[in-house]
Formats: sequence, C-alpha cells, structure tokens
Amino acid sequence: MTASKVDTVVVGGGQAGLCMSYYLSRYDIPHVVLERGRVAERWRSERWDSLRFQFPNRYVRLPGFDYNGEDPEGFMDHKGVVDVVERYAQYIRAPLRCGVNVRSLRQAADGGFKLQAGGAELLAGNVVLATGPYQHTLIPPVSTQLPQHIVQLPASSFTNAAALPPGGVLVVGAGGSGVQIAEDLLAAGRQVWLCVGKHKRVPRRYRGRDIMDWLEQLELISQPSADRDPSDHSPLLTGVDGGYEVDLRRLVAQGAHLLGRLEGVHEGKLRLGDKLLADIAAADEAYNEFVNGVETVLAARGEADGEPPAPPPAPGPLPQPPPLELDMHQAGISSVIWATGYRVDFSWVHCGEYEDDGMPVQQRGVSTVPGLYFLGLAFLYNARSSFFWGVGEDAGYIADHLRQRRVEAGA
Repeated sequence: MTASKVDTVVVGGGQAGLCMSYYLSRYDIPHVVLERGRVAERWRSERWDSLRFQFPNRYVRLPGFDYNGEDPEGFMDHKGVVDVVERYAQYIRAPLRCGVNVRSLRQAADGGFKLQAGGAELLAGNVVLATGPYQHTLIPPVSTQLPQHIVQLPASSFTNAAALPPGGVLVVGAGGSGVQIAEDLLAAGRQVWLCVGKHKRVPRRYRGRDIMDWLEQLELISQPSADRDPSDHSPLLTGVDGGYEVDLRRLVAQGAHLLGRLEGVHEGKLRLGDKLLADIAAADEAYNEFVNGVETVLAARGEADGEPPAPPPAPGPLPQPPPLELDMHQAGISSVIWATGYRVDFSWVHCGEYEDDGMPVQQRGVSTVPGLYFLGLAFLYNARSSFFWGVGEDAGYIADHLRQRRVEAGA
C-alpha cells in the first residue's frame, strides 16, 4: 500500500479542527482535515433534543465568522450549532475528508508521522489532534452493581424521555448536563431522582448583562490554567427558556427528588452520601462571592452604577435531609442516566507524553514531540480553550508555531 503524503493533518472536523484549518489556509500551509463522521458529529449525535447552547447566540462565533443572525440574545439549539459549523466549513473551504476514522498515529523514521486513516496510510510532517474534550463518558465502577434489568446510558446517548422505558429515572451527576436532563424529564412528567455532589452556582445575568460578558470583561476565563484552582467547578447554567441560572431548589419545586452522592449499590438499594445540604449551601456561597467580586472590581474601576441589585428570591425552600439509602424497586426507578463527566482517549496515539488522567503534556497545545499538537481540550491554555468562541485563539497560536517550524525546516 502506497502512503499518501501531506504537510499537515488535522484530526477532527468540529469547531476546533475547522479553526485550525482557517489559520493554516491563511498561512498557505497545505493540509487536510479528517473527520470520523460528519462535520460537527458530536453536536449531531451526542446531544439531547431539548439542549440549548449555554451562552447567548452572539457567542456562537468562530475566527472570521461572527454571528450575524436576528437573535443575538437568544439561545441556539444543537441543530442551529451544526448549521453554523457546516456553513463555516464551506466559508473557509476546509479540505475536509469525512467518514475517515484515524485508528493510529505513530512517529515515522524521518521525524514525521504515520497515520492509519480508514483503509489508507498517510504520512505527515505535522499533526494537530482536535478531537474535542468529550471523547468518552466517565461511568463510575458502581454502575456494575446495579440490577441487570435497570437501563443505563450516558448523558451523551440521551435524546428524550420517550426513548426511555416507563418508570422513574435516576440521574447521577448534577453538572450542567445532569440538571438540564433532569428538567427535561420533569417536563415530560417523569419521576426524577438526582444525585448531587459539589457544584457552583452563579447568576445567569447580573446588572443586565449575561454571565459570560462579566467573565470576559473581568478576565476571569483568560487567565492561564496554571493559575486555576483545580477545585473550582463549572457554573450551573441553562439556555432553555431564554436562559437562567440553575438553583436546585427549582428542581425540588418542579417535583425532583434530590439525593446525595451515589456511593454504592447493594441488592438494588442505593447507598448515598450525606453532604447534599452542605453542597447546596456551598453553591449559595459561591453565588454571593461572585456577585461581591464583581461589585469590588466595578468599585475599584469607578464603574459601579448605583446600589448593587437585590438578589433574586429563592425559587423554593431547601429540600429535607435526603435519605442515606433508597430502594430502587420501591421508588419505581427503571433507568439511570450517567451525567458524570468525560475523559480524553489518546490510546491510539503512540507518541508524546501523557498525564495519569490521559491528558497530554503540552504548552498551549505544543506537545513534547516536534510537529505534534493538541487543540480544543478543556483548560488546554485557559478556560476559553474549549469554548466555542475561544478555541480559535489557541488555533492561531499553534498555527504560528507550526509555520515557524516549517520555516526553520526550509519548507
């Protein structure tokens, strides 16, 4: 089999890979973008029906391609995001090859790379891995302790309540996905139990501005990841119904049953943690700390406009102390949705260095192997690195580095 040669291969045809293609084209660097499925495949096949983009539509923008729709303050559904990514691919004339699954990547004897892509072999001088931060769902070992008749699926496979068997649903994980899926199920009339751990709550809007406007203006998401507190947790926000911050009291008012962390299962009975009320109190404290932080910065800049706005009323009382054990049969629970996070998987990449959690050793996407780059991973450089509108900054940095590498090599 004769191997094809290409200067640079970008693996992944989502927003990260297309941003990379945009800058490579600007620098006239020959390249190809390989995508295992269709453009923006995860937005197509790994999102539930009611999902909305978590931030206003004006943040659905990519390098050279700002949002120009009629509803900048609205919240786009996942089909709208797919449409944006597709139009961007056409706009930049990305050299896409869809339906090509890259099965392995190795270094070649000449210092380049060999890729097994579909049924072909590619030789490349540079490779950018832009396969996204949500490659495989993290399902904890406790899942094997559940009764066999319980239907289990990761959040990425959930579509809607009608696709689940009749009965109650246990949602494990109260991050952004978990709470939105719980609300979707409640709206469909399902009984929902939600296992809650540590989380962070911030206002959806403050002083008339969206939370992301504040995070950007105060440069809270542009600081390097090395300065980030690893115990920090993502805000609970939703874009459904025009966007609002998530308060777990709201779920209780809608009929949800809140539980502590899932710690084990024995003979169909859930063993649960006792920190639920403490975790909700900590989320309230984080809310107040954020508001006070904004006010402090505004005051220091002389930009405070009148008195701070009064906090919104709580959507309901705190839940009662939850049980430490729950019989799934008696509760009528027939299915479990694991909203417990994701992990990267670079097991097919046979070069480079990796941390214990599988994340590559890199500096703003530049790996320890010359010519090998990573893009679009969570906190690759800062919080913006995996954001739709922020990944382009890292792509530009990598493109500059790659161009200089080619200059030094005489390409």
